[in-house]
Amino acid sequence: MRKGLIIAAIALTSTFYSQKNTWQQEVGYSIVANLDDQKGVVAAEETIEYTNNSKDSLSEIYLHLYWNAFKKASHAFNVLDKDQTEMTKSDFGSIEIESIKINGEIYSLEVFESIGKIKLKKPIAPSAKSQLIIKFSSKIPACINRAGKDNSSGTDFTLTQWYPKICRYDSQGWHTDPYFGREFAGTFGNYNVAITCNKRYVLAGTGLLTNKLYTANGWTDKQNVTQQGEITEWKFVAENVHDFAWAAETEWIHNTIHIDEIDFHFFYHQDYKMEWENLMAKWGKAYAICKEEFGEYPYPQFSFIQAGEGYMEYPNCTMLEGSRMDFFNTACHEFMHNYFYGIYGSDENLHHWMDEGVTCYAEARISQLEGKFKNYLSEAMSSYKWVRMMYPEEPISTAANHF
Repeated sequence: MRKGLIIAAIALTSTFYSQKNTWQQEVGYSIVANLDDQKGVVAAEETIEYTNNSKDSLSEIYLHLYWNAFKKASHAFNVLDKDQTEMTKSDFGSIEIESIKINGEIYSLEVFESIGKIKLKKPIAPSAKSQLIIKFSSKIPACINRAGKDNSSGTDFTLTQWYPKICRYDSQGWHTDPYFGREFAGTFGNYNVAITCNKRYVLAGTGLLTNKLYTANGWTDKQNVTQQGEITEWKFVAENVHDFAWAAETEWIHNTIHIDEIDFHFFYHQDYKMEWENLMAKWGKAYAICKEEFGEYPYPQFSFIQAGEGYMEYPNCTMLEGSRMDFFNTACHEFMHNYFYGIYGSDENLHHWMDEGVTCYAEARISQLEGKFKNYLSEAMSSYKWVRMMYPEEPISTAANHF
């Protein structure tokens, strides 16, 4: 009954919006990248296949360049009220575009901090496809907001929002939300990502790892491969997702739980073993509740990764910074984001209340393992009451970047 009510509520909420938006754009990313762990830079080339399923002819394309928010004296730093006085040159980050080709022609990019605009020589007609080839270099910032190097729990690199990403286009037009350290939305498609790095590292993130197997403290190749010096390659494939995130570390412990043909991976540090073992011990029961109340998780893998700043969801994975008293509940919360943000595709920026609000209820439902008759709505409302006490109350429809 509860499951039916939740699904009905989501469907009714989106009815008016979906009536006008009966199509979705489609995008495919093939990315070849190299992590230079000494310089703190990712150098890469991405090939993007973009399909215009709208009825509009598109005369421009907009890109997210998220890490430009971490440039020195950026507007985003001012909005985030980040103290830059003690930051060194290596603490700042950026995404620098080296070249752009669209359907074989060279293009330039007009940059507005974390948003890039490409004015097209020929519009993309309805039902037409275009190919973008972008060479770029991403300078990895200090781990001060979601992504970066050397986070508080000791993870070396967290690579989220690390590549030029096409902004979402729908019946409302281009969603060119600047990055202020808040939420994300994107266009669904397929990702093929190949990353080279020093073989000391273990990589974990979105999608299926196709050429290696994880071990308890490292990795092994699926086939006999002759390693060339100190560099190795990691290949990931993800289908029908709207982003790709990953992290790299040399000292993670790794465990896997296999449930219903899904591999749930856990990557964590020895110092946090107690909290992570508690998560693993409870996860089977939590997922059983999730499956009953919200449906099956439709992807073949999910990774809980000790990385990043704070606690944030990405397709097929979540980055969990360290430890907190409600760590298990928080892990459940981030996993449930992968239903509303990740599967249903709710726009965390525009409809923040829908994604975060429903996720708070879902967290309360799956994390209370013994509370069969508990009032879960009341549990979720407690978060709202806390926010109302701490901050000025604002309209529920306020977008994420505006509160």
